[in-house]
This record gives sequence, structure tokens and C-alpha cells, in this order.
Amino acid sequence: MKKLLLLAVTAFIGFSYNTTAQSCDTLRNWTLGNPLSIITGQTGYVPGHEVLGGDNILRWAEPLTAPASTEVRAFRFAPTDISDAGGSITLTVRQDNAGVPGTIIASEVVLLADLTDGSYNTIEFTTPATVNGNFFACVEVEYSNYPANELGFISQEVTTGTLMMYDNTFGWDDVSNVYTLSGNPAQLSMVLDVLTSNALDPVADFTINETELCLGSDFTLDGAPSQNTDVYSWFLTGPSLNPIHDTDDGVNGTLTPTVSGNSQEVYLLAEGGCRADAVFTTVDVYEAVTSTVTPTDPTCGNSNGEIDITGAAGGDGTYTYSIEGGANPQGNGLFTNLAPNTYDIVVTTAGGGCEYTETVTLTNVPPETVTAGGDEVICEGNSVSLTATGNGTIEWFDGGGNSVGTGSPLSVSPTATETYEAVLTDGNGCTDTDQLVVTVNPANDATFSYSSGTLCLGGSNETPTINGTGTFTSTPAGLVFADASTGEIDMTASAANTYDITFTTTGTCGEVETQSITLTSSPDATFSYSAAEFCAEVGTEAPTFPGGSSAGTFTATPAGLSINASNGTITLDASTANTYTITNTIAASGSCPQVTATENITINALPTVDAGTDQEVCDGDAVTLTATGADTYTWDNGVSQGVSFTPSVGVVTYTVIGDVKIQTMLW
Repeated sequence: MKKLLLLAVTAFIGFSYNTTAQSCDTLRNWTLGNPLSIITGQTGYVPGHEVLGGDNILRWAEPLTAPASTEVRAFRFAPTDISDAGGSITLTVRQDNAGVPGTIIASEVVLLADLTDGSYNTIEFTTPATVNGNFFACVEVEYSNYPANELGFISQEVTTGTLMMYDNTFGWDDVSNVYTLSGNPAQLSMVLDVLTSNALDPVADFTINETELCLGSDFTLDGAPSQNTDVYSWFLTGPSLNPIHDTDDGVNGTLTPTVSGNSQEVYLLAEGGCRADAVFTTVDVYEAVTSTVTPTDPTCGNSNGEIDITGAAGGDGTYTYSIEGGANPQGNGLFTNLAPNTYDIVVTTAGGGCEYTETVTLTNVPPETVTAGGDEVICEGNSVSLTATGNGTIEWFDGGGNSVGTGSPLSVSPTATETYEAVLTDGNGCTDTDQLVVTVNPANDATFSYSSGTLCLGGSNETPTINGTGTFTSTPAGLVFADASTGEIDMTASAANTYDITFTTTGTCGEVETQSITLTSSPDATFSYSAAEFCAEVGTEAPTFPGGSSAGTFTATPAGLSINASNGTITLDASTANTYTITNTIAASGSCPQVTATENITINALPTVDAGTDQEVCDGDAVTLTATGADTYTWDNGVSQGVSFTPSVGVVTYTVIGDVKIQTMLW
């Protein structure tokens, strides 16, 4: 066992303070259960460090009476609002000198750092004082550097105050003669207990049932070897910030760990004769043992089942495995060739209670069955989802025995009526099959095309090329079909406009397609691009058409421009730098003559920027960076083109981006 050095024993205010041993008597001038007070003064607390009339009030005393000769073993008090810059206070026992504190008969210096504010603090005297009859318990503040060091005490309003204070000018006086509360003399007693006893000092000692165990088990403790002990307090400390406490606090204790970790401490706080002694021992707490048990049932009535115990964790890291309730253990967790039966799994490791248990039943599993979904009917070109149910892996085959995929649902796109077979393979390797039929009906194709997207009125009627049968419609009003079933447009009766023509085919697998057609007496080939000049960079540039104009056939001169002949879109990075004339030609049709429109654009090559040669300079020398090959330049690292600067020591790479100004040309 190892001993602990006890400086102060604390308990939070608002809860009961730590137990007083039976052989310890308590002297006090305040009443348990009554409200406590923190009373502020001019610059500090009453009681505490106070300034009054230019004097520091540094001593506070409570008169007490011992009914018989006894030793003052400890003070228990409640400080508040501690400011600590290395200060200390002195606790003293003084003789009664005609009703005021007299000669010091015992003292104990306490660092502010060893006190806990808002809690009861018990401070033992290294050398106790023997008292009999009247005496004074004093708190004497003797630090410097106020208010960096400051201390106050909890007090209690009482009917007749007992608290005294010492003024450097007037000496000792009752607080009620100096302070008022609500206009009346302050009747206060300090929350101070004086613990007295003549008993022998306690000696803590105990035995423990285990020094290593798993979570879920208990440490059983016996404090019988202790001496002169009235109160036994058992604690377990470890990785947690909050120690575990045995609230029964008898000579025999039980502590149940809540967290794992090695080198935790079980300790006993033994109290007797107003003193405390503590002893502890180091223990190891392991995580509870866990494992993953994976059973494999036997099939077809054979003894081919398995139990695989994996992922063992917790305990001391070494394990034995049994499927017979702990009997016949082995060093690995795989058990094979097992018949249908119930098995008791036990995974064992060192430490009390360190084992994992589980019961597993193996049963013979019959083959699984598969049920395919209903037959399906689709149109040519469409997809359908094949579905089937069953426990296992489902693979689909077409009528030729070719695998088309696995899973359910599975999307397929047959071009003709097909029979599909679902083959289920269960976890035991057994198979079952079922079939469904997908009927494919031909699609009634709705695609159509006129000779041009712009048709001239006054000429012959226009009839599109069609593949299916159905009905033609158009919006807005003004276009007249000579035959709505063939799409023939009456070029004499129709009005000039742009129309959306829709062909809707009939039948089970009908389709719908819409195209835009412009009817005009004078076609308009006008077009434009967003700018007159472009850089030969990645991207495309498409023309725009004003209302009533349309695309015909696009050409460009000279050669070198990458342009889409049907819509006029230019691929910039595929074009050669040059100035081009682009022509949109709409061919003559009916009464409409051929029309053309042109635009000029320039493709500019990307600039080649030269940042200059690498430079090497001495620390403190100025450098000027000047790039060429562009119109404007942007340098990184805060550098400006042609402006000198002083670089830092080291190798630095400076990068420049050059831009070329594009001038707008008007034709």
C-alpha cells in the first residue's frame, strides 16, 4: 500500500461536508441548516481581508469553550472568492485574555493555492493545541500584494454575533460594534468548525480481493487492518476526472469501475480523532470482453456447420475459446464440422469476471426458392425491370442461356420478345429457377423532316419525310395542312410565321415529336456574334439570330476557321488566328430567292509572355522585373511590372500573367 499526503479535505457547499469521526468533537458558533451569507465590505469581504479607515483588518476570531481538556486538531471553514498571487494565511488558536484573543498556543500556515473556494476546507494542525475552557479560533491574513491576494469567508447571521476583528489602531472589537446590516449592528458568526479530540491518530490500511478485473465486476475491500478509525471512505480514481465513491462507507467497501485503464487507484480515507489518513493501491481495469460470433448452419442434414468467433477484445488481450460452456477450450475461435445443436460460447481472458458468453443454435437450413415477377409488355427501345424474390443471389439468363446480370430489380432492354430465367443460388450453394416473358411491341416512329427549316410561301406544297402513321398539328394558328396525316403544308393558304409542328403517331407504342418551321415570303439570313474579336482559347462561340431570321448553310473565308456549317458555332481553340468573313446562305425555295448575310470576325493568337532571365542578387539589393510579349502584366508576390523592389533572402519564383488588348473594329 502507498500513503497519501493530506493537505485539505473538501466538500461542496450546499452538500453535507465530509463525515466527522465519532471520536472527534465539533465546536462552533453557527447553526447547521440555517442560511449562510457572503457580506461585502468596502474593498473585500466580512469576514476576510477588509480595509476600514485606512487600516487593514487582517485578523478575525471566534470565542469558543472546551468543556474539558482536549486537543484542537483541525479547523474546518468555508472560504470564498480567493485571489491568489502566492499569498498565504495563518490559522491560530489563542488563549482567552479577558474576553479578547491573547497568546498564540498553536498555528498552521496555509497557502491560498491549497484552498478551494466555495467548499468546506479541513486543515489539520501539525502540532495540536491543548485547550480547556475559553479560547479563541483565529484566521489571520498575513499576505502582501493586496488585492492580487485576497480572501473572504462564509459567515452566518445570528441572533447574537460572536465574530471579532482586529484593528491596528483600536485592537480587538466585536464586528457588531463596527458594521451594520440593514441599519442594525451586524450580528455575525464565521462558518468555522473547531475539531477537537484526545484520540489516537488513525492509520489507514486495507485488503482487496483483486488487483485486476473487467468492467462489470467489483473490487471488494476490507478496511479491518486499519487502526483508530471511526469512518471509512472508499474511492476509485482513474482516467475519469470524477472519482467513484462507495456511498455505504463501511469498513467493507465495494467499488464498481465505470471506465477502463491500467494504474487506477483504489484508496481508503480513514478518519478518527479529527484526523484523516489515506492509503491506496494500484489496480488495472480491463474493458469487458467482447467477441463477434458468426454461426453457419449445416445443410442437407450434414454435420457441416461452423461457429467462427472473431474480433475478441477487452481483458488482457489473450483469449481461449469454448463452445461447450467453458469445457475443452482451444486457442482459436473457429469450430467446424458441427451438427445441428445448441452451443454455449465462452471467450475467457485474465482478470475477475473477464469472459464473454453467448448461446448459439445451429439448425439445418432447407434450400431457398425463387419466384419471378409477372410477364411484361414494352415498346421497342424501352427498358423494363426484371424482378424476383428469394433469399440468395439472383442471376438472370436470356433464352440463349447468356447471363444478363444479377440482382432484383435488373433493368434490361430487349429488342424482341424474350424469355428470361431467374436462377437463385442460396447461401448453401443450392439453386432454384423461375421464368418470365417480356413481349416487345414495335414503336410507331414519330420522326419527320421537311426539306428546310425555312420554307417559302407561294411555291409547291411541302410534304415531310415520315416513318410512322399519325396526325400533324401546329401552333400558333396560321399554318394550313393540305393533309394532316402526311404533314403536307398548303404553301398558298398558310400565313408567314414561325410554327411548332407536332407529329403524334398512333398505336400501342405511339410517339410524339415537335419541330420548329418558319414560313416566309422573304427569308432573313441575318446573324451576329457577341464580339468582333476572340482569343484562340478553349471554348465555342454561337451566333444569335434576330426575330424572323434563321440558319441556312455557314461558310467562312479564308480557310482556317473551325465552324459548324448547320448552326454557325465556332470552335475557338481549333481555329487559326486570322480575320474571317462568315456567310450564312439560305437557298432559294419556292418563290423565295437565295439570301445571304455576312459577318467579319478576328481570331487572335494567345500571347507568348517572357518573364526575362533568372536573376541572382545580394541581400538588400533592388530588383526590377520586366516581362514582354503582351500589353499588360500581372505579377504575383506583390510585384509590379517595371517597378523595383527588394526581395527577401532565399530563392523565390515570380510568375507573371500577360493580357493582350482586343480593339473593337467597326465595318
